[in-house]
Amino acid sequence: MSRNRPNTIIGPPAEGTKYLARPKLQQDLWEAILNGEHIILIAPRRVGKTSVMMALAAQIQREAVLIYENIESDGSSREFYERLRRLLIEHLSTKDRLTGAMRDWFKSHTLTGASTKGVTIAKVALDPKAELLALVKALGAEPYRVVLMLDEFPEVLMAIRKKEGDAAALDILHTLREIRHSADFKNFSTVIAGSIGLQHVVSMMGRLTTINDTRTIAVPVLTETEALELLDLMLNTATIQLDSLRR
Repeated sequence: MSRNRPNTIIGPPAEGTKYLARPKLQQDLWEAILNGEHIILIAPRRVGKTSVMMALAAQIQREAVLIYENIESDGSSREFYERLRRLLIEHLSTKDRLTGAMRDWFKSHTLTGASTKGVTIAKVALDPKAELLALVKALGAEPYRVVLMLDEFPEVLMAIRKKEGDAAALDILHTLREIRHSADFKNFSTVIAGSIGLQHVVSMMGRLTTINDTRTIAVPVLTETEALELLDLMLNTATIQLDSLRR
């Protein structure tokens, strides 16, 4: 006798038919993004913060371009800055929505070609931090907001601190704060999340003031209605069935 397994997933983030939509949380994130806020998304492990970010980034928005990336493999400050620079280049260089001035900037600074398969980056940045800041500044002329959703950022910060010391980790925090405060870097936001709390990592360096201008949004526990919807989602086509899921 064949049996249908429950619609569950272990390991990768839940997507598509395995993802329980969290419209209230997504709306809170979206409203904060449109308000120009920089967000720290907090939650225990395995409660869906990555799935929420991926679902939000997958939506086509007129007011913003949302770019999601798990950056856990970055182990140095140079890799971090280069990753952000490349993310912006690869996601924005082929956008029809870019102004002519921005397309010209890409051509003159970074690219040898572009196609449906992506872009060819002409050179490795000699100073990826400086080039990242120049690119973010140039984006200020665009008619919409660009949002980098960086997953596992606290883990990256800890790896950099271990490899390069507090000074390198603090430089990243100060650089992101500079972007948040300077008028030169308008139309650019970040959403930061991770399996460990950023506040905990930063407090170990005694520099909580570097993130006290961000907005913290917590992923709430499921309501009773949402928990029942999740059970429906998991068991709807499974051989095993539970009676009276709803009161």
